[in-house]
Amino acid sequence: RIIIVIVLLVTLPSPVFVQIITAPGRETEHHVRQRDLYLEHVCELALRKVSVVSILGSISNSNLSVETYQLEKEAPFRSVSTDSLSPALPAQLREHYGMTFNEFFMVLTDYDMKIKVRG
Repeated sequence: RIIIVIVLLVTLPSPVFVQIITAPGRETEHHVRQRDLYLEHVCELALRKVSVVSILGSISNSNLSVETYQLEKEAPFRSVSTDSLSPALPAQLREHYGMTFNEFFMVLTDYDMKIKVRG
């Protein structure tokens, strides 16, 4: 299912996507594999202007990070400091998208945050 998401990023018509990933930790097997795929497909992700929101950790102790891929010639997206976000946001995102904290899970949305792919 991980490779399917990368293929969809390259082939879907809309040029902007948000991928939300949740996993128990940074070194979870599926998370590591997904991160490796990003590194292999940086150009395709940049063409699609993909932002990846990673939520790692338990319900009570989650870290949220945001990575945005875009072409160098484009004006950068407005940077959002994750420090300024509500500490409740990781739990709210997990609840909204039906994601659990104890296993790898991801959703691919467009920028209106409607789900395109779940996995």
